[in-house]
Amino acid sequence: MRSSHRLALLLTILTAVALVAGCSSDKPKTPTQPPATPVTPAPPQPGAALAITTSAGAIPIGSTDPVQVTVSGRRTDNGTALPDGTAVTLRTTLGGFNSPGGAAEVNLTLVGGRATAALFPANTIGIAMLRAEKPADGRYGFAFAEAQVRFVEREVTYIQAVSPNVGSPNGGEIVEVLGGGFESPVRVVFGSAPAVVRAVSESRITVETPQLAGFSGTPTPVAVQVTARYGAPDQRSDSLANGFTYAASGGTLQPLVLSVTPASGPNEGGTNVVINGDGFEAPVQVFFGDREAMVRNVTRTRIEAVSPPRANPNSGPTPVDIRVVNLNSGLSHTLKDAFRYGTAMFISSFGPGESPFSGGVLVTIYGQGFAEPVAASLANYAQQVVSVSGTQVVVRTVAIPVTSCPSDNVVARGPAAVTNIETGEGATTQGLEFMYTIQKPLLFGLAPTSGPQAGNTTVTLTGANFRAPVAVDFTVGSGTYTGIVQAVSGCDANGYCTTITVRTPALPNSAFGGAFGDGEDCDDNGDGYKGKKWVPVNASVLVRSLETGCDTKPLSNAFLFTPTDGSCRNDVDPNP
Repeated sequence: MRSSHRLALLLTILTAVALVAGCSSDKPKTPTQPPATPVTPAPPQPGAALAITTSAGAIPIGSTDPVQVTVSGRRTDNGTALPDGTAVTLRTTLGGFNSPGGAAEVNLTLVGGRATAALFPANTIGIAMLRAEKPADGRYGFAFAEAQVRFVEREVTYIQAVSPNVGSPNGGEIVEVLGGGFESPVRVVFGSAPAVVRAVSESRITVETPQLAGFSGTPTPVAVQVTARYGAPDQRSDSLANGFTYAASGGTLQPLVLSVTPASGPNEGGTNVVINGDGFEAPVQVFFGDREAMVRNVTRTRIEAVSPPRANPNSGPTPVDIRVVNLNSGLSHTLKDAFRYGTAMFISSFGPGESPFSGGVLVTIYGQGFAEPVAASLANYAQQVVSVSGTQVVVRTVAIPVTSCPSDNVVARGPAAVTNIETGEGATTQGLEFMYTIQKPLLFGLAPTSGPQAGNTTVTLTGANFRAPVAVDFTVGSGTYTGIVQAVSGCDANGYCTTITVRTPALPNSAFGGAFGDGEDCDDNGDGYKGKKWVPVNASVLVRSLETGCDTKPLSNAFLFTPTDGSCRNDVDPNP
């Protein structure tokens, strides 16, 4: 009985487990979504962006030291530079590019994503609005950028130093005031006492120092003030605080360091350096930063020294001060950041990247380690050096010969190079070329368009890129006749002109006579017997550049010559 009860309980449990298992297996499953296909975003479309930077935001009117305008271009999809050769037009509302009085528009070519032009100010105070445009093309589209430069009143007078700048309180000593913008008449004041002016140039005034009243025996510094165009409505002044010191020792020389050549050298030292200035008196000490240099020779205006090695030769390029001490008096002078230790000379870029073959364009070579005196070349032609600083060499391009008319408008191309004349150290661009170019002449039209066989008709030709001397050819059939050029006008700063005035040549009768030179058939009296007559003929016209050998395309049927004799000759039957 008990065993029967246990068996029944076991069957009940097994049945329940079976029911639970059956319910679990019959329960519908939640359907799952297939994995989504990853969506790849479309790549950004290529585009272009331009930017304009300027070396200065303001420039005095009439300045011959231009503002360097740099146009840079990049792709908007990946940020890399636009391709070399990308054309950009740069315009200004005031001033001109690349020469005083230059054009208000210049065409640039990007190299390495940038191009540079020099903006010279006008003689009018105002704001030059700059706009750079890249024309639309099928790949990168249109782009532009804008910037501005202020043309401000010219600051013509400044004082840099007084040499020597120590003297006797009794006065009467000859000293020079160094600076710029000095224009007679000038007034020079030491403290409150006017000096006697002996001579004046734009950058130097020679004066006789005045006496210092009430000198106490203690060295007394005073301000030195210069007023140029004294008494005129536009007089200008500048003052140098503590510019001159009155001392009981009288004319003790005060050293004055003005420049250092060369201005750079290796970290290991050993560079022969010339320190230019005034007031040097042996024995002297010369310091490059905190390191003393070996002095080889001393005169009042020049010290020859050898740069010492750097304390930390493994550090990067670093400028240091040059300090000169006259040991007998203890007087010294320091020129800040006058010498640079570190990397050898190199060229990073230049701009603008081209010049007409006639030259005359200011080109700035950018880099490091430049120090006067230097020689510079572009496209393997030596250039005229205008100015040199540690990071820039400005040259004016020279004219080069054109031996034949180039098909791609490029007369010469090649690297930029700078060489220090004293040390022989040099640098040359790698993969970056400067181009001398030529603009081929274009003939658009002429007026009047007809004249007599005898010639001497004054005709005005219009076009572009004409450069004197030129020749104008009138071609009829197989014969070419050259006119007499009277004038070439409408010229820009580079000598490219838009107008030629020419007198037409005289044509022979054969030019009007068809294949046999005696004219066309005619029968003016209607007797059936034909004579001959000369008829008007059209001439094609082209302009030849005698300087470059580049010709315009002929302008077909451009001028109609009318024969002097238009009658029907021999129109009578000799055997009626």
